[in-house]
Amino acid sequence: MLHLSYINPQTMQSEAEKRQTNRDITKRFVAVMYQCIGNQRVRTKKEFGEYAGVASSNLNRMENEETMNVPLYAIKNVHEVFGVSLEYIITGKGKMFA
Repeated sequence: MLHLSYINPQTMQSEAEKRQTNRDITKRFVAVMYQCIGNQRVRTKKEFGEYAGVASSNLNRMENEETMNVPLYAIKNVHEVFGVSLEYIITGKGKMFA
């Protein structure tokens, strides 16, 4: 289970570290998309995007251009629809699917 706790200001991330953390989370989200396609839970990126609440053009931006980070509502949606582990998406630890 993922627990969020008080963040010590002395250990806060720099802007560059925040950007990298967001990119890492987005990359794991994209990996989940391909796993769902590979496991035939969905047939296409467009269908995955419909479940996630993200336009296919934005999925392409997340994947190819790296100009967009995954929105929190999309993480919540894939967690609820596909049983994706929040711990995996946020930290990269544990199994992809709960």
